[in-house]
Amino acid sequence: MLNGVKLEQVSTFTYLGAIITDDTECVEDIKNGIAKGRGVVTALKSIWKSHGVSMSTKVRLLKTLAWSTMTYGCESGTLNKLDEERIRAFEMLGLHHILRVSWTAKCTNQWVLEKANLSRSLLEAIKKRKLT
Repeated sequence: MLNGVKLEQVSTFTYLGAIITDDTECVEDIKNGIAKGRGVVTALKSIWKSHGVSMSTKVRLLKTLAWSTMTYGCESGTLNKLDEERIRAFEMLGLHHILRVSWTAKCTNQWVLEKANLSRSLLEAIKKRKLT
């Protein structure tokens, strides 16, 4: 009750772009962030296909635009193994788009990382942000 008015109790709500749940799980927040990040990756399709943009610039754009969109508000909640797998899959999805590798191609994630001259860093960055 607040000033004689009964307040509604909800199981989820959005606060500053982050989805807060009553069970402190961040599954919905991770799914929502990945969906927004995928939208950014898809919107940049013409840049990924461009031969005039270097690989390093494409990777910087991916990290700056898509990863930052995905990780916005990721400090709330706790990560479980399935969430971590979703984040790893999203990281590889962006690199597949940059390298123009079809999801049906028989390429390992290690091959994609070597081709992009990168190592996995998105999940570690999220965990570091949670600790700070």
